[in-house]
Amino acid sequence: MKKVRYAVVGAGWISQEAFLPAVEQTGNSEVAAIVSGNLAKAKQLAAFYGIKDVYAYEQFDMMARSGAVDAVYIATPNSSHAMYAERAAKHRLHILVEKPLATTAAEAESMVAAANEAGVNLVTAYRLHNDPGTIKVMEMIAMAPSAIRDTSGWLLLSDRGQGITASGRIIGAGRFRMWASTASTPHATCLRANRSRCTH
Repeated sequence: MKKVRYAVVGAGWISQEAFLPAVEQTGNSEVAAIVSGNLAKAKQLAAFYGIKDVYAYEQFDMMARSGAVDAVYIATPNSSHAMYAERAAKHRLHILVEKPLATTAAEAESMVAAANEAGVNLVTAYRLHNDPGTIKVMEMIAMAPSAIRDTSGWLLLSDRGQGITASGRIIGAGRFRMWASTASTPHATCLRANRSRCTH
């Protein structure tokens, strides 16, 4: 199987502590490049993980044209997510963006439009979609939605896009398939499509 070759754009804490260690466990992906504002530290990180190429932020387009990567993982400051995502789309690279996807709804819509036009995937790095506990809850809801009454503070959006509160009340329909815990994290603040700012 051919592996997805990622360029990590932004080599800060989340890249070092979450993304890079996780890629090694996937079996279907690898990191082929790091793009960073600190080349010396990025080279150390690349050496640790056996990553061949390191680029400065100013060399992003050079990296994207290199043919050495299939996708980018964007973990830069939130305000630059849209810029890098749209540039990646122009080079027909798939895009995985750290949360939040964008800082405004307009930016998010522009990113979606760029990805659609380029025919590439644009995905938010939201791990709970694949968390075993989340998958189990979604399976339970699919089998017997009326039986789910108390999910301990969880807000779930079903495959039909209906929001289900902890009390089991359906709160509306939408086009997004995502879910988040409202009890312990503020991730759910991005769930409403009409928000002008998405924060977490």
